[in-house]
Amino acid sequence: MTLTTSAPEAPAVTATVDAYLAAWTEPVADRRRTLIERCWSPAGAVVDPPLDGHGHDGIDALMQTLQQHYPGTRFVRTTEVDVHHDAFRVGWELRGADGSVVLAGTDYATLDADGRITRLTGFFGALAPLPGGVA
Repeated sequence: MTLTTSAPEAPAVTATVDAYLAAWTEPVADRRRTLIERCWSPAGAVVDPPLDGHGHDGIDALMQTLQQHYPGTRFVRTTEVDVHHDAFRVGWELRGADGSVVLAGTDYATLDADGRITRLTGFFGALAPLPGGVA
């Protein structure tokens, strides 16, 4: 067994998560782009069930599409950020201006050596239970 000490620090990863969640609904293009460049590696990707974006331009276009479909919403982190090695997972909700939950899910991502996201995969909703319960 090999111990590694190059794992990103949890507070730094949490700051990255909070910044990328803010980027999703940042309406000012320059501020959104600054957040994207801070959070994602240049070749980074976002892969969600309906759409995906690759590179800073593709991620920005994906965020603009979300803003068009869900105007006036914001992402809220609903869990602690679970970090190990070069990966994290986190729960989130997309909330309307009235606080209602529009979407909820979990993101899983990998990070580069600089702590920027290389690939983020989003899952919507909770996992479905096994039919008939646990065997």
